[in-house]
Amino acid sequence: MLKIIARRTNEPDRLSHCLAGSFAGGSARGCARSPGCSRLGAARVEGGTLAQYVHPPANKIGVLVQLEGGSTELGRLLGMHIVFARPEWKTRDDVPADMVEAERQIFLNSDELQSKPEAAREKIVDGMLAKRFYAASPGGVLVDQTWIHDSAKTVGQALADAAAAVEAFARISVAAS
Repeated sequence: MLKIIARRTNEPDRLSHCLAGSFAGGSARGCARSPGCSRLGAARVEGGTLAQYVHPPANKIGVLVQLEGGSTELGRLLGMHIVFARPEWKTRDDVPADMVEAERQIFLNSDELQSKPEAAREKIVDGMLAKRFYAASPGGVLVDQTWIHDSAKTVGQALADAAAAVEAFARISVAAS
């Protein structure tokens, strides 16, 4: 399990000093600049990879990604994607059911849908929910988003091509974004 701790710092250009991870079977390399702070490049964790990406030039946004399989380069590319697309959930199963149902009711009761045939309403609502929750960027589900490095693929397809899966991720920002 990946546990992320973010701390505010007086050195926002050194976001890597704000990222600390504790994970099963691994340890972070210590950072000599500040006691108790860990700086991660990439680490192997029980059959997977823990990678970081800090977005230049200001280094105020960072991502920690734990992959099952894959490589540190894939973790870095996935970190870039997460910085840009800001996913809220890893998979569709992670989206709270009560939130989806509340949105479904709002869409079903909208004036726009009332004029549509009864048989088509459910399909229209499913499409609206998919745009709102699953493939949305920013926000949405990570594996359903369009992969920023190849727009012909989703993140899920890119991960499948690399025989990898995302175990956990965290996007951390020391700036208002």
